[in-house]
Amino acid sequence: MPFPESPRVIFGKNPIVEVVCQLRFSPVLKIITAPPAEFQDEIRNYYPLYERQDPPAVPTEIVAILRRVSGTIMPGEAQQHRFLTADKGRTLTLGQDFVAVTETAYERWELYRNHVLLAKEAVEALYGPIVYQRVGLRYRNQLKLVKLGLQGQSLRDLLTDGFVGVLGAREVAAQVLALQTSAIIDLSPQVPGAKAHVRFGMNREGTTTNDFVIDSDFFLEPNVEAMNVPTILDAFNRLDGHLFRWAIRRDGPLWAALDPRPV
Repeated sequence: MPFPESPRVIFGKNPIVEVVCQLRFSPVLKIITAPPAEFQDEIRNYYPLYERQDPPAVPTEIVAILRRVSGTIMPGEAQQHRFLTADKGRTLTLGQDFVAVTETAYERWELYRNHVLLAKEAVEALYGPIVYQRVGLRYRNQLKLVKLGLQGQSLRDLLTDGFVGVLGAREVAAQVLALQTSAIIDLSPQVPGAKAHVRFGMNREGTTTNDFVIDSDFFLEPNVEAMNVPTILDAFNRLDGHLFRWAIRRDGPLWAALDPRPV
């Protein structure tokens, strides 16, 4: 286990500001040559709102060159179809080579997982991918220290050493305007071939919020069989939970401020 195991909790003051699950497959031209009306019918009860996202304007000469070089339709050419819940807290995006579910009002894994599998099943029923080129699950946590009543607290008292870095050095911590750290972590012992791209840090320039961000992207690529996707996503969710709980000092004021509760 790359991150220390710990019991799952639900935070009363949820630090998750966005969760994205993306399933990427080989391009399906039908998605961009005809409106996805049947797909909309499959998900309409959950996503009553629709928006079409057109590609940015690119000179046709440039598009032609890129197409000749790549041999495929370029991302700038493809439309994306966005289906939203009534409150716009969740978005399902369908592109020529992916389906993604984005949640900005995340409550708990079981609820979100159901919507990811709904999107997966609808895509497979109508467009037929049986192998995915990339399976990704990304959590973006934003620790809003001012709102949590922790403004001015030393990060050494809030976060474990691996996440503090130079912000924990008493000699220079107050002068550090920004810290952005990025790490690629091998997850093979838990999910063979999988990795996590973990980015964390703080930007103090031009702001007084002092938010600390932990952004974790768990992914496996390529050639992931469709039937294995739910198990892989469950493993990614567990690993992200261990990662985030490991980042917070259990004996510090941040853990208490987040109001952890047993599941």
